[in-house]
Amino acid sequence: MRSCADFGSDHTFCVVIKTGHRYSNRADTEFMLISISITAFIFVLMVIEFYLNYLLSTRTNYIIGQMRLRFIDHLIHMPLAYYDTQQSGELMSRLTNDIHTVESAFTSKIVNLNSTLMGGAISIVVIFVMDWRMGIFSVSVGLLMGTTNAIFAPKFRHIAEQLQEKLAFLNSTLSNMLSGIRTIKLFNLYGQQKEQFGKDNANIYSLFIQQGKFEGRLAGLNLFLNYLSSVGILSFGILLSTYSDIGIGTVVAILFLQQSVTSTFLFTGNFVSDLQQSLVSTKRIFEVLDIPQEADHYSIQSDGQTVCDPNIVIHLKDICFRYKRSDYVLYGLDLSVREGEKVALVGPSGAGKSTIFKILMGFYSFESGSIAIFHKAIHQYSKEELRQQIAYVPQDPFLFHTTIEENIRYGNLNATRQDVIEAAERANIHAFIKTLPQGYDTVVNERSTNLSGGQRQRIAIARAFVKNAPILLLDEATSALDTESEKLIQHALEELMANRTTLIIAHRLTTVQKADKIFVVDEGKIVEEGSHKQLLGEKGRYQKLYLEH
Repeated sequence: MRSCADFGSDHTFCVVIKTGHRYSNRADTEFMLISISITAFIFVLMVIEFYLNYLLSTRTNYIIGQMRLRFIDHLIHMPLAYYDTQQSGELMSRLTNDIHTVESAFTSKIVNLNSTLMGGAISIVVIFVMDWRMGIFSVSVGLLMGTTNAIFAPKFRHIAEQLQEKLAFLNSTLSNMLSGIRTIKLFNLYGQQKEQFGKDNANIYSLFIQQGKFEGRLAGLNLFLNYLSSVGILSFGILLSTYSDIGIGTVVAILFLQQSVTSTFLFTGNFVSDLQQSLVSTKRIFEVLDIPQEADHYSIQSDGQTVCDPNIVIHLKDICFRYKRSDYVLYGLDLSVREGEKVALVGPSGAGKSTIFKILMGFYSFESGSIAIFHKAIHQYSKEELRQQIAYVPQDPFLFHTTIEENIRYGNLNATRQDVIEAAERANIHAFIKTLPQGYDTVVNERSTNLSGGQRQRIAIARAFVKNAPILLLDEATSALDTESEKLIQHALEELMANRTTLIIAHRLTTVQKADKIFVVDEGKIVEEGSHKQLLGEKGRYQKLYLEH
């Protein structure tokens, strides 16, 4: 290899060779250091991202799970009056669609945002270390992109609010259609229902089109800004390399890192827009959670010490009640039931009979008056304690989509299989259950379509047997049944009423002739009381009702 001495007096050429050699070594060293730094940076980022994703995913899924539990717990403990004004489809939409939207924001967007922010922050630091001027330029370009995306956020939120409302309404419409499918078929309402559903569906489609337009504009704008970002960084870097000591290797490395910075600001801007729908859903969820739950006790201080007769189990004195701001349904109502008595409530529709049951079961709070159960003021019971004293058999009992055994056991969750069987035998339903292929393990269909009305009624009676409460409320359990079913149910009810204090809402007066006492309810008051024979002899309201039926 030739040395500088071999070139004789041409020292200039020798200096150029040495200078070029030193520059080449420096560039190689700089490139190697940058390459190693970037590789190490990516490896560290990968490890950190794995653990952060795991921790955040675990935590956010736990939070969403707790939110579902809290939401359903809150719904269960809401006052019954709340459900009088709410559609089940609307509530289902909040429980499913809205929580799913929030879940999506937490489990995917926030996890990805964390990783993106971390990568972008490290990239910015590295760029500033390489060249502070390029760092300032990089952050400025990123802020421009993020701000542009964030400007679209309010528009996305407005559409998201309308979408969630329309989707909830569509769910309610669909729920009503499925619940009323028999009526739809009977009255040939296919076309009308399809047209109504089509209108609602078209409104949602229109909103999704608007949302798509905004998303398309934003996507195109982001593509253009991303291109400008790369061109800008490259142009500015070349300019600096021409007039300063920054190397081309550094410019290339910064251009590479700028992609992470750009992604950070773009993703952040998009996240702000996407978050709007999650905020709308969160608002809808908390609208329900902010509604006060059912009070544990009656708020009115009912005086239970006004009962003198020790044999009186249920005593209502001067009860006044109305639904919200409507007219009074009960006004100055007085009623007493002695232990073991079978008492019937009769009267025209809307007289207040069912309302008396609802108040006794703690579903609604009365405005004034006093109620005592077993010589104890009703407000001294918790709602749970109060309902433990009462078994209720409605006119149209609800059965859950679970096994027949579980439906009976809901009367007493501590009941054994043998307790359930004995209750079914006493309710005259055991023989039928045994004819089913799965017996007590037969699952009741949604809306109990695999059972007749009489069979549902007897399962509800078996549930009341299992509960074994001292007070029994019957909302005429034999109406609209065939003769054979009515006989079976009447026999089961007679055994169920034995040794229990019973109140019966009677729609057919022929079923209450054996009652110990009959109360005639009209316009929110007890207007007549006595036995069937006594009331007929008085030739008053009861006689008129009896003759009409």
